[in-house]
Amino acid sequence: MNQSAIFEKDYEISLFMINMNGRLGIYGLLNIIQDLSSQHGELQGFGYSKQIQLNKFWVLVGQKIKMKKWPKWNDILRFKTWVRPLEGKIVYRDIEFYLGDELIGECSVSWLLMDGNTRKMAKLDEIPEGVVSRSDYKLPFTAQKLAKRSDYEVISDRVVRVTDLDINDHVNNTKYTQWVLDTIELRYHKKLFLSEFEINFLSESKLDDVIEIIRSEKHPEQVDTQFMGVRKSDGKPIFISNFQGEFRS
Repeated sequence: MNQSAIFEKDYEISLFMINMNGRLGIYGLLNIIQDLSSQHGELQGFGYSKQIQLNKFWVLVGQKIKMKKWPKWNDILRFKTWVRPLEGKIVYRDIEFYLGDELIGECSVSWLLMDGNTRKMAKLDEIPEGVVSRSDYKLPFTAQKLAKRSDYEVISDRVVRVTDLDINDHVNNTKYTQWVLDTIELRYHKKLFLSEFEINFLSESKLDDVIEIIRSEKHPEQVDTQFMGVRKSDGKPIFISNFQGEFRS
């Protein structure tokens, strides 16, 4: 195993990361993952500063997370991440989450490299040769293309505001999940243990877009719920996401 391929970093679960239950929630975790990926990208020679030089940017295509335990306020969560060997059009990043020596969660993220001028897919051969991947191990899953359900109900509209945008002038990927969380009733937030989360990003969303949030619940006695965001101006799907877990007292 090439140890230089693996990036490790500790994050203390701070007050701004936790939810109403005093634990790291999915929105806080997604922000840590984004920061972790960005820092590793800089060390590998293809972070944001290099992207600016080449007028390229990364777009998150899909993400899947599996959790056994959610850490609480002041816990120290250790992250280990690496990039899988580059092949095809998609770049895969794997991440493991540890509390002490205990593996409490795993995440697979898939990315596409985009051209800043055309907003179309760029070639991976422009990634610097210094990028080191890990070839001896990979997580046993990746984020898959989610099948859209048919029994949706409209639950909310969301207007894209300035604070939803990132450095690429489109809605930051973490914001879609925050929008979804805002539609879930308070009583469920207090009892829900989220064991699996998956999301596909389908299209860019920009300032003043109105996004309709729709929901499909498969098994009300547990959590097997799908959410989708649809731009109202043209009916184009923006994201689709599955939440799975259980209610705990």
